[in-house]
Amino acid sequence: LQQHGYATLISGTATEARRLLQQFDIEALTLSPALDDENSAAFLQSLRSQHNYRNLPVLIVSLQPQRRDDDDGTLRGGAVGVIDWLHKPIDPSRVMDVIRACLQLSGHRPRILHVEDDDDLRVLLARQIAALDVDLSGAATLHEARELIAAQTFDLAIIDLMLPDGQGTEL
Repeated sequence: LQQHGYATLISGTATEARRLLQQFDIEALTLSPALDDENSAAFLQSLRSQHNYRNLPVLIVSLQPQRRDDDDGTLRGGAVGVIDWLHKPIDPSRVMDVIRACLQLSGHRPRILHVEDDDDLRVLLARQIAALDVDLSGAATLHEARELIAAQTFDLAIIDLMLPDGQGTEL
């Protein structure tokens, strides 16, 4: 990142990362799935619960596909851009916050992929974002999602982690 002109700060622990976040104006965060002092998923969820960090872009960076023994699989997938984790039952205002944050990063009509096996939730999200200037594609399975991803690019993916044909984190 420094070679590309970005100022960086480095922390090996969640405690140090929190101190740096309070001390500096951080515009993005890279996160290892294996922090020394705290579960990475818990750390990120803690950040997301704070207004100042709700829309902070996060990139999970991992050199190995498997993590420590306490990894619950939430961070699998190598290096993926994580904007947020939304837990069921889904808070509609949080969905809109996340989508708006992504729309601000895009200079074109954004394409959103929604991978969810619950038809009602897919319809609910489609209704909720109907007023936004976006293209929304839905998939009920990993297989359907992979076909859509092969055919086009997406600016945002909203993915259910538990799908009938596997884990959403595989995407």
